[in-house]
Amino acid sequence: MILMKKHILLSIGFATCMLWSPWIAAEPDPERGHARYTYEFPIAGVVCGSCAATVKKAVEASAWAESAKVVKGAAGELPKLVIVANRPALDAAEVQAALGAHSSHYQVQSAAKAIRTP
Repeated sequence: MILMKKHILLSIGFATCMLWSPWIAAEPDPERGHARYTYEFPIAGVVCGSCAATVKKAVEASAWAESAKVVKGAAGELPKLVIVANRPALDAAEVQAALGAHSSHYQVQSAAKAIRTP
């Protein structure tokens, strides 16, 4: 992890950053020479495996996405769209736009949270 980002974690508070900052999910990618950031967005409208595959394919076609997957939500929760991206800031509007022609079927929620990666 980049030293500056580590400093920010310490100065702001680890628990707060762990829940809401995509910075803590950064890890260097030796093959590409840049950091990777993991995001988790709740997504409405994904009701089956075909829906999940459609969302995954649309998001992975974006230049900023390295990988994507839809994870089933817990009881009463929306499924989660987990994206590994090559940039430090990603919002729901950008992800929604990446769905292209399918954007009317699925709604990406704005409450993204970073996933801590080992």
